[in-house]
Amino acid sequence: MNNAIYDRIIAMWDIQESLLQSYRNIFLTSQSIIFSIAVVIVSTSTPYLAFLLLFIGIFMIFYLWIPICRNRGYDVWFFHWQILQLENGKAIDQKIFTEFKKWQALDIKEKRKKIRTR
Repeated sequence: MNNAIYDRIIAMWDIQESLLQSYRNIFLTSQSIIFSIAVVIVSTSTPYLAFLLLFIGIFMIFYLWIPICRNRGYDVWFFHWQILQLENGKAIDQKIFTEFKKWQALDIKEKRKKIRTR
């Protein structure tokens, strides 16, 4: 096993994992803020405005949080797979960043297909 390549992959995995955790924290914070504002609005004379915040929160979950975290999760998985390849003595492409960008360019269906075949 080439330790320099292994170290590069671990470093890139760490970056992707940190980004994933940061995204989760950002979305959790934003949802908490929206929920807090909704609670304040419900306690006022115009509680119907809370429904607007409900729709904003649902939109953020389904159209921002889930797709972003899912894609970043696939990026983390890519580096997990690279590490497993090295640990099992299999050759991997030396152009790690290029392979990663190719991976990111795939759509979700192609990524799922590759995950199943690896």
